Amino acid sequence: MTRGGGTPSPDARIDSLSPARRELYLRLLRERANARPARAGDVGDVGDGVVVLREGAPGRTDPVVLVHPIGGGVFCYGPLARLLDGPRPVWAIAADTSPSAENGRTVAELAEHYLELLAGRGVRRPGLLGGWSFGGLVAHEMARRHPAGVERPVPVTLIDSAPWPPGTGAWSTAETLRAYIDDLVGSGGADVDVASLPDTLWRLPVPEALDRASHELAERGFDLALGVDELRRRYTVFEAMTRAMQRHAPGEYAGPVALLYATASGVGPGMWRPLSTGAPLVPHPLPGDHFSLLTGGTVRDVARLLLHSVNDLWEHR
Repeated sequence: MTRGGGTPSPDARIDSLSPARRELYLRLLRERANARPARAGDVGDVGDGVVVLREGAPGRTDPVVLVHPIGGGVFCYGPLARLLDGPRPVWAIAADTSPSAENGRTVAELAEHYLELLAGRGVRRPGLLGGWSFGGLVAHEMARRHPAGVERPVPVTLIDSAPWPPGTGAWSTAETLRAYIDDLVGSGGADVDVASLPDTLWRLPVPEALDRASHELAERGFDLALGVDELRRRYTVFEAMTRAMQRHAPGEYAGPVALLYATASGVGPGMWRPLSTGAPLVPHPLPGDHFSLLTGGTVRDVARLLLHSVNDLWEHR
């Protein structure tokens, strides 16, 4: 929303995006206009299927596949995809946010659904399955459920992903609201402390809390640049994915797994090493926090290590 409480124009929203995300968004709009069904042209920031981030060499059907984080969108992967040069295509999977979508899906159900999406586009085996944050949990489960099974396991790269701590209860609505706003602020790279917002805000009904939070952030110099309906729609996705994350306990996987984690995020190899029953887990600590991994200079390190995972882990599959 704008400071005056109105809805920003589409041009204003586009202008507020980073150059990489703006380029991706405009390309998706062009693909929609050209009606190219294989390119998932109807997918936006929070969409409903496969998004081609990088074309790759003609005829390649072994893409690097990046699964959406907890917010459901895939624009966060724009800067990373630009750095993933090589013959393999780079695809992303965005969450289904249509009114008829089953927002109560578990991580296992999401994994099965996304594997079906890939199979429907001719992908028999991805070159790599990966994802940032919640996306890594889904990618890990996709690899476990891939038809190739233990004979030809798919390499996995987790980008600062962590299982929900065992024995920890689900968030309350107030905690989920706070986490949602914190995710929007962190993803936007804003230097705003969400903890500075009034505690009474989170106890309001969800629509009122979102509206109030948007105004409070604008007063602190950070404009979410989201209309009322879009802010609420994204919250619905975030809430559904949060529930799925909190109910999910990752299982063992015998395939190769790399963990790229931020040293200031609290994620560490101890969370995943017991689940790697085949090839040893390959950990890569990186400077920064959860949100900085896909921005600034650190994203180059993430791209380099992810390419290494594609080439090295694939060779040892």
